[in-house]
Amino acid sequence: MSLSAEAQRGAPAPPLAKEQSPRDLPPKMVICVRSDLGMNRGKIASQAAHAAMLFILDSLRRGRAFSPAEREWMFGESSSVAKIPNWGYGGMTKIVVAVSSLDALRAVMLRARSVGVTAHDVTDKTLGVPTCCAVGPAPGGIVDALTGSLPMQRD
Repeated sequence: MSLSAEAQRGAPAPPLAKEQSPRDLPPKMVICVRSDLGMNRGKIASQAAHAAMLFILDSLRRGRAFSPAEREWMFGESSSVAKIPNWGYGGMTKIVVAVSSLDALRAVMLRARSVGVTAHDVTDKTLGVPTCCAVGPAPGGIVDALTGSLPMQRD
């Protein structure tokens, strides 16, 4: 697979306070949506929802244990005890950003996976192509380093 120059460049990490590590920031998930497909707001919302849910469903299907950051994101605490989440605790922070192409989407996923961050893509059955991906949940500073240069999704 050949990636465009835009897709190959890494996102710069935002500055942290001297006493902070990227792992110290609260966990979040960033959903990267392709802007080249011309999807309407409803389609974008449904694809982003699929991306967020795939993280949980895929982990449950595989019997994969959640990392401390993933547990904090879902349950509001790092407890290893799985329980029904109280959604008011963790907040499940999600941010939706735009990527310009399939190459850019793939590049974000490759960068995330290369540093051990979960990344799931969504292929829409109607369009027949990947529409978005979810990066994380992972510590906020790590997710910011991967996606911080991407523009917020508009429309």
